[in-house]
Amino acid sequence: MSEKRQVSIKNLTLSVRYFLLGLAVLSLFFCALFFILPYCRAILPSLQNPSSITINRKSLFKIVWFTLSESLLSSLVALVVGFIAAYYVSHKRFFFRKFLLSLSSIPVCLPPLVVALGYISSFGISGYYNDFLKYIFGLKESPMTFLYSFWGLVMVQGFYNFPLVMTNVADSWSTIDRNQSESALLLGASRIRIFFDITLRQLLPAIVSGCIPVFIYTFFSFMLVLLFGTTGGSTLEVAVYHAARSTLNFNNAAILALFESLIALIILVLYNIVEESSSKQKEIRLSLEKSNLNHFKKSEIPLFVLFILIIVVFFIMPLFSVFFSSFTSRAGGKVSFTVSNWIKIFTSKTFYSSLCSTLTTAGCTCLISTLSAFCYALFLRKKDPYGKNLFFKLIPVFPMAVSSVVLGCGLTQLFPRGNFFFLVLCQSSMYWPFAFRTIYPVLIKIPGNVLEISVLLGENRINSIFEVFIPYSKNGILSALGFTFAMSCGDASLPLVLAIPGYQNLALYTYRLAGSYRFNQSSAAGIILAILCMSFFALAQKNKGKNHGLS
Repeated sequence: MSEKRQVSIKNLTLSVRYFLLGLAVLSLFFCALFFILPYCRAILPSLQNPSSITINRKSLFKIVWFTLSESLLSSLVALVVGFIAAYYVSHKRFFFRKFLLSLSSIPVCLPPLVVALGYISSFGISGYYNDFLKYIFGLKESPMTFLYSFWGLVMVQGFYNFPLVMTNVADSWSTIDRNQSESALLLGASRIRIFFDITLRQLLPAIVSGCIPVFIYTFFSFMLVLLFGTTGGSTLEVAVYHAARSTLNFNNAAILALFESLIALIILVLYNIVEESSSKQKEIRLSLEKSNLNHFKKSEIPLFVLFILIIVVFFIMPLFSVFFSSFTSRAGGKVSFTVSNWIKIFTSKTFYSSLCSTLTTAGCTCLISTLSAFCYALFLRKKDPYGKNLFFKLIPVFPMAVSSVVLGCGLTQLFPRGNFFFLVLCQSSMYWPFAFRTIYPVLIKIPGNVLEISVLLGENRINSIFEVFIPYSKNGILSALGFTFAMSCGDASLPLVLAIPGYQNLALYTYRLAGSYRFNQSSAAGIILAILCMSFFALAQKNKGKNHGLS
């Protein structure tokens, strides 16, 4: 190859690299723009003209109290169930232990909409549990109606999210050095005192680290509350939606949105502090050997069986019931097996257009989110390699403290007629921090001597990005693409709020089927949505697991 040809190829490669880097910077700019402008527009009425707000303090306090109480109690349920499960998987040996651990992926990969369908199928007025009780006891009315109440919402969200607590606590519990407890026992300390003074203190960061994401998920709960139609109160998220979309009272929506984001921001800042502290403790504990798993004593088996039965009734069966519902139909109070629900789904033009919209939206969103996340992670790696600048570290936290409903309401005030591009950019502005949390830990682990060698070899800044940073963070980038793709697939909230003419993704299609009382067809569509989301989350998790080898 001639020297002139080599030079032209090198220049072309460099031009392409400049273009890709410019695209990443542009993506980050638009993510920032489509976060700042809609959010400022959403809360502006509360700051601009406070006297125009018609919601009184009592009503505002009631909504905030309802939201906080259902979030805290849901987190408490998740903590109790997750803590017990963490003890069993970290201390005991049983044949479906790995299956119990695998449930940790459910809260992050299964859309809340699908979970809601499962609990309605099981615990709803016409659910399978009610059908069973009516058959056994000869009842005419459904005995269980708690699902459409405050405590029903707490139960669903608590059991749905307990695997998050289980995973965090089990990881920490399995690495605790048992010599401390055994020494204290020899010195005469009771097992209860040892648990509270030694074990619980060491588990506390993991407990908080597991509970705060549960609190945030339940705090921003929208689809579950909307589908259950909880009486006696409303969450901030649903109240913002009704104020902005139903009554067009943007002033009330603004003050509700402001309160919601401030509370969420405080919780997320606390989470980041605890997570950083917890990660340092994990690094110290990695030198300890994992505790051996023990077999059950005969006296422990009844409590374990009771616990597993609770998990099956309140967690496993509701998820399975979605699949079961998709193959059933109800006529004259009788349930019969059928494949007609699937036939109607696969012969519907609306389904295929929804699937196409889902794949297109998710594909664009994951690319923009990942490009933006990589751009900011690269900036942070170079500008603040030791993570000392608090402001830079908090920037990715801000979008996580604002819900899709709030951003959607702000965007509809700026552009009353939404479109596909606004949806993609708005989703990207919310999801890039999740991609950042996957990519940045990989970039920060790149050895300093590798960067020094690249400098000595004469690599310029652009080439070092493509020759060093991207190859090292390849698995993190693939993981981020998978996570954000799946998150976009499962999002029904933002498309619902934006109400784009002629647009419908698979999540919104599933929601509308459920809302039009075609519940069995909705279950079939929900299974397809779940398979789509879980597949990409599995891909993301697989690549995330490979990231550890980079250090």
